[in-house]
Amino acid sequence: MHAQARALTPGLGLLLALLLLAGAVGSAGAAGTASDDRLRQLMERVRPQPSPAEAGSQAVREAAAVPAARLEERAGLLKKGEAALARLDVTGALDAFERAALILHAADTEIALVRGHMQAGDYRRALAFGAHTAGAHLDVIGGSLLYAWLLHAGGQPVLSQRLLDGAEARLPGNPMLQAVQAQLRSGAPRASGQLLALPTRLAPYGDARGLPDAARVSGTAVLLPGGTSALLPLRLLPRSGRLWLRNGL
Repeated sequence: MHAQARALTPGLGLLLALLLLAGAVGSAGAAGTASDDRLRQLMERVRPQPSPAEAGSQAVREAAAVPAARLEERAGLLKKGEAALARLDVTGALDAFERAALILHAADTEIALVRGHMQAGDYRRALAFGAHTAGAHLDVIGGSLLYAWLLHAGGQPVLSQRLLDGAEARLPGNPMLQAVQAQLRSGAPRASGQLLALPTRLAPYGDARGLPDAARVSGTAVLLPGGTSALLPLRLLPRSGRLWLRNGL
């Protein structure tokens, strides 16, 4: 995607980026769709667990009650959904993840659903389901990390840090938690290394064809209506004046 970059003061550029991310990105459509109904059914099946130990025990009991053939089917659906998400087929990915979630209530499936909604540009739905995932699976660090990452991206660093503090109290010394803490405190968080490991993967998939191998994320811009111009902080503009711009997906 080619666009003309316009310089803007850092404060206003950041504000516009957060406003765009927090509310204006790709609403999924009218309520009452089949996907909405399935999401509601999945969330209604879950009762929040009072402690990580009890949550883990409950997950083990639920998995033990599912026939082996169904668990194998579930694993296949998760693999299929991840492959669809990687090739940017969000509809196919969400369908596979939702079918897997109906077989077993598990953190990895719900984390995948949150990521699917984010890949679709539906931040509000991802945030709502992310809150559920973080609260219902206290024994799995990925749900809390993903939710904290989304909160921070949406301009809620205080709430994000509070969530991470709670996760640290439950699972002290967790390496992924420490990596997320370091990135969010850096002022320019970027998911790499273990933060790209499945199922948590804290970054979306994207089409990088034509992008130089040495290219790196340098910041956030706001794409203006029409898709031919973008606003960005002046500090992000390199001396060459050349930038590679992509949309939020």
